Amino acid sequence: MLPRTIDEALNILMGKMDLKIKTRLARMGPEDLIYLHPEFGVYIRYGFHLVLGNGALLTSCRKAVGMEDLDEEGASFLIFAKLWERLKATGSLRVVSARGSDKGCHF
Repeated sequence: MLPRTIDEALNILMGKMDLKIKTRLARMGPEDLIYLHPEFGVYIRYGFHLVLGNGALLTSCRKAVGMEDLDEEGASFLIFAKLWERLKATGSLRVVSARGSDKGCHF
């Protein structure tokens, strides 16, 4: 099922990403997002059918930013930026090594 809202798209993306990628994104600054957007943007535009007519998701993005002329690329960047914001809000993520696991979990 395709996402119809930004939140649904974010939930899908969060479910597909491993901890390493989530951690990498969470640690990035906002100025770094443009370097990863081309790769993630293509995935979002085609995976969520923004370029193939997912009007509900495009409408959700347009309402979120108040721009009726927001195109598919702008919508994919908005979703990517919102993903980054969500990851930043989850706090400090880091990969925990399995080595030394007999000493308990360390966060």
